Order: sequence, then C-alpha cells, then structure tokens
Amino acid sequence: MTAEPTFAALREYNRVTAALMADPEITGNLLLLGLWLARATILKDPPEGENGWNAADAARSLFPLSSRPAMGGFGVRHEQTTGPNTWRVSGLLKEDIRRYDFRAEPGYSAQRTPCGAPTPRKLACGKPESIGSLFTDPETGRRHAVGACRQHANWYWEQQRANQEACAAVEVPQPPANTGGRLARHIRLDWQKLWSTLDPDWTPPPEVEAWERPNLRLFVSPDVPLAEVPTAVTPRPRFAVISGGAS
Repeated sequence: MTAEPTFAALREYNRVTAALMADPEITGNLLLLGLWLARATILKDPPEGENGWNAADAARSLFPLSSRPAMGGFGVRHEQTTGPNTWRVSGLLKEDIRRYDFRAEPGYSAQRTPCGAPTPRKLACGKPESIGSLFTDPETGRRHAVGACRQHANWYWEQQRANQEACAAVEVPQPPANTGGRLARHIRLDWQKLWSTLDPDWTPPPEVEAWERPNLRLFVSPDVPLAEVPTAVTPRPRFAVISGGAS
C-alpha cells in the first residue's frame, strides 16, 4: 500500500469482502480473484499502474511461480520453473463476462435431449435422440435444445423448418443476460471496457431489469423523516491489460 488506508476505505473493504464471501455464486478461484480485486481497487494494494492493474499482477499473487519435476539428460530429474499462470486469471474473467448462455437456462442438461415428438399415449416420446439442435424463440431470442429419435426424424425436420421460418419473418431480439457479471456485483471497475478487451465481439446484453445505483438514506432523528442523500459519482478503477506474463 502506498499510504495508510482511511477508515472509510477499510470499512468499504470489509463490506465488499464480506459480500463476496457471502455470495453463493462466487466460490473457489473466482472468490480468490474477487478478494484480490477488492484489496487492489479499495486499498490500492498493489498500487494502480499507469494503465490500471493487469492479469499478471493478480497471477503473481494468486498463482505465483511454481516448479514441477522434469526429466533431464541421462534420466536425471530436475525442477523446471514455470511463470505465473496469467491465463488462469484471464480465464476466470472471461468466464464471468456478463452474457446470455443457453446452458444457463432453467432445466438445461448436458445430457442428450430426449425425443420431444408427441405420441398417441404420451406428450413426448422420450426415447434417446439421434438428431437434435438448438431452436431459437423468435419472440425472446432465447435458445433451447430440441431432439428426436430415428422414428420421429420427420417430425424434427418439420419443427426445425417451422422455427427457421418463424425467425426469418421477424427481427429476433437479443436475449437478456442470464449468466456472468458475478464479480461486477461487488467490485467497482470499468467492467464493460474490460469485457470488451477480453472479447472484442462482446456488446452489452439487455437485462431483464435495469440495475440502478441506489441512493443512501440518512436517518436524522426519530422526529425527522429520512433524507435522501445521492451517492457521489466517482471514477471506476481500471483493470485494463489482460494478456502478458511475468516481466
């Protein structure tokens, strides 16, 4: 730390770290990275560089230099030194990009989709699929898997053709984000700029509910109503450089 942190900074650091550890969706290495970012952005430890912090800074603390046994000439073993695992930090950040992912849809399963063709006795056949793909809802843009067994292949092709025609007839909206953005709930950074750096094709996805920065309520006394105190607008810290290794 370049200077002793203020009481307000320490209080904010304690609040953010407690919130990170209480978040059930933030565990393992993502939690470690969140705690590192909290210390860096709030307590300025390590201090912010000219272009902000980078992945190598975090990797040196979280995934430092390591050694692994390697076989040398004539079968002599020696220790092979590797650099900080910068790719692990970048991978954690990429996985947490705010986005839509059909795998985050309720009811999604990595198993093969059972045949969904209706039968005289059942709403869906249920046999293991032999053909399948993702269908797009033309009204919402959300995607879901549809499959069929060999016996109902014709039904599947009819459903696929109908889905393609329905999507071609309208402008299919971009589905709302349903995953990622876990660290952004707690850490103040220019996340949109960071996500654009990690994925040049990324664009801000629509949200089901727009997030609004809350106002603080200050209790003056039992006889005075709560006063609205707008939060101060402060520049967000930067975590700019993603790729690279140890210097």
